[in-house]
Amino acid sequence: MLTLTNKQYDRAKWLVQIAFPAFSTFYLTLGQIWGLPSPDKVVGTLAALATFGGVILGVNSKKYNSSSDVEVVSEPSSTWLDPNSADYDSNLYDIYKTSFDLPTDGSSFGGN
Repeated sequence: MLTLTNKQYDRAKWLVQIAFPAFSTFYLTLGQIWGLPSPDKVVGTLAALATFGGVILGVNSKKYNSSSDVEVVSEPSSTWLDPNSADYDSNLYDIYKTSFDLPTDGSSFGGN
């Protein structure tokens, strides 16, 4: 699998979705008006590059998203945030710990 940083992925995606199609239209139009060389070949090549790049980015995106360590919960249990539940305080602490990166080893905040 091709490994890209987020910035590289965003740039490649922009090229495939915006720049190649825009330049293709631009070159085809000017080619017909001004007689630029081989507009059909240039546009065909750019279309092939955009299609190939889009497929590669799509496959990599799908692999990246399916391999993430994020657990997707479709529906929490009915007692998950029930104040009468025995695990209520524990569930709230788990939310705060995850949201605010609280220490899990019992140490105090600020390194004290």
